[in-house]
Amino acid sequence: MNNKIIQVIIIVIIQVFILFISDWHVSVQGYALDWESVNAEQLNTLLRKFYCEVRPSEKKSHHAPQSTASSHEAVYHKNTMKNIRAALNRHLSDLGK
Repeated sequence: MNNKIIQVIIIVIIQVFILFISDWHVSVQGYALDWESVNAEQLNTLLRKFYCEVRPSEKKSHHAPQSTASSHEAVYHKNTMKNIRAALNRHLSDLGK
C-alpha cells in the first residue's frame, strides 16, 4: 500500500472514533461536544468518565435466551481501548491540544 492510501485510512479511522466518542457524549450529557473549545480540565474529566463508562452495545440474538442477570458486564478489549486512546491523541494533536 502506498503512503497516501495509508494516510486516508488513518484519517477515516480517527473520524470514526471521534464520532463514536461524540455520540457517547451526546447520550450521556445530552449535548454535542465542541472539540475545538474544550479546555484541558474539561477534556480530562470527560475522558476519565468515558474510559470508565463506555461499553459495547448489546448484541441481540434471536437464538439464545435472554438472561435478565448477567454474571459480568461486557467491556471493550484492552487493545480496543488503546486504539481509541491513540485515535483521540492523534485528533487532539491535529487540533493543537
